[in-house]
Amino acid sequence: MSDRRSSAELPRASLWSRIAGGLHIAQVRLRFIAVFALVFLIVGNWDTISHYWQRWVSSIGLRGAEPSVSSSTEFFCPMCPGVRSAWPSMCPVCSMPLVRRTKGEMGILPDGSLARMQISPYRLQLGGIATSRVEYRELRQADDTLWAAVEPFKSQPRNAPELTPQEPRLAYVCAQHPHQVRSQPGRCALDATELVPQELGPQERLRWRCPLHPEVVADQPGGTCPQCADLPLLPAVIDYAPQNMVLAVPETAVIDAEGQTVVFQQTSPGVFDAIRVELLPASGGYHPVIRGIKRGSEIVSQGAFLLDAETRLDPDLAATYFGADTRAAPDESKAAATKSSSTDVATLLARLKLSDRDRALALRQRVCPITGLPLGSMGAPVPAKGTGDEVQLCCEGCRGKFERLHAEAAKGNAAP
Repeated sequence: MSDRRSSAELPRASLWSRIAGGLHIAQVRLRFIAVFALVFLIVGNWDTISHYWQRWVSSIGLRGAEPSVSSSTEFFCPMCPGVRSAWPSMCPVCSMPLVRRTKGEMGILPDGSLARMQISPYRLQLGGIATSRVEYRELRQADDTLWAAVEPFKSQPRNAPELTPQEPRLAYVCAQHPHQVRSQPGRCALDATELVPQELGPQERLRWRCPLHPEVVADQPGGTCPQCADLPLLPAVIDYAPQNMVLAVPETAVIDAEGQTVVFQQTSPGVFDAIRVELLPASGGYHPVIRGIKRGSEIVSQGAFLLDAETRLDPDLAATYFGADTRAAPDESKAAATKSSSTDVATLLARLKLSDRDRALALRQRVCPITGLPLGSMGAPVPAKGTGDEVQLCCEGCRGKFERLHAEAAKGNAAP
């Protein structure tokens, strides 16, 4: 009886074992396909996954987490435009944390820069391009009068005062807005980017000055300008010129580009910015500099016309080099507004009913940090608060983006 039951159950057990064996073989063979499918699924949706990951990290309060990395983003240094990385890191040149951006995103050039390009070492050598440092020189006019004896050089600060033991030798400057200077680490009041430490030269001193009335200077913070409705004086790096000397650039470095006087400044090896400068007639092979360039800047003194020809032949040259500015050309109305001088801003503000304080604030700042348009071109400027300082916006529509920039900066500073 028992033998008959065992023989009857044997085929049934054998069937189940064959099914189980088949399923095991299928599992072994399919698991490789499943692994590859999962990998392709993750890679194909990496941006979406990283987006939800960042949202989850923010929701649980881990604000100190590193920004997401993806194939569509990169990290670059605003101070050294030739430095970029696929991962968060520090700039090897200036030790500034690299900033995250989307590849192909519109770049922002520093104030005064008209264009940016990067040239390979081979092309630099082929074109015979050479640079020199901008320095002070004793230049004379045709009648043998010193340029330093006439305005605007006559009223320049001269002969740097003696250094005191407690005097700071570092200033913190915004890479995109060089006029935004602080005596302590922090963020730019305009775009909330982290200020970069800058060592002061032997003839440079950190002072507090009125941007509209350069003659109003204080050695310590806390002073106000009586001509600007008692607005506080702002930190500024003052370069004291040597006696009888003026800042000068070689004639060979100067290019006339569409009615503007331009020199090419080397911001990092092989990377050049076209800088708008204001000069006086040349004497002795050099132009006296009124404004636009600083002492110690590396400018192209030989072969500048070749760089100018490159930008004219290929206006999109910058887009072909990593780390370079790729912003589209502005429309005619914005271009005309961007070229407006402080006099134009004063004219625009004169048509508006503003208090003396608001008018002075707008004249100090000149342009809106969001649109780059002159303040007053869109009506009365709109006040906003940025990193403790009052900032003027061209219109109410800019407030949202301005507040987002500073909110993101505040999150980045917050501890986990």
